[in-house]
Amino acid sequence: MNQELRTYIEKEILPRYHAFDKAHDISHAETVIRESLELARIYGADPEMAYTVAAYHDTGLCQDRETHHLISGEILQSDPRLRQWFTEEQIAIMKEAVEDHRASSDHAPRSLYGKIVAEADRIIDPEITLRRTVQYGIKKHPDTSAEWQYQRFREHLTKNMQKAVI
Repeated sequence: MNQELRTYIEKEILPRYHAFDKAHDISHAETVIRESLELARIYGADPEMAYTVAAYHDTGLCQDRETHHLISGEILQSDPRLRQWFTEEQIAIMKEAVEDHRASSDHAPRSLYGKIVAEADRIIDPEITLRRTVQYGIKKHPDTSAEWQYQRFREHLTKNMQKAVI
């Protein structure tokens, strides 16, 4: 792993996650990075590209939730510092991968990197999935009952289990 790239992302990109909700905080970003790097190793993908895609995948939450995946892709593509480590073709692939990571996307990821980050972002560990889903549900729907939150979690988990992409 290029140490300059890693340092840049750790100092300039990852701290952005401190401003996001509990379901998308720095520990979530670090988990997606760790899972993405493991999947990249298994599938023979470039670890620096997988690391970068995972680091940027939710940065668009700085503007909104609904289109955060598209905004995240724009943030990645418009970052001039990345051009010292990646070609324009690699940046285009990474932008698409970030755009394709969203679980509710209407299309399959367009590249291996999109599949990697989408799978890593799902984190099918039931405890983590439950916590993140409930945290998001409480934030978006604070006046709902525990039963409603449970039903929402159940539907979310069932839907995502059916969407395994790798």
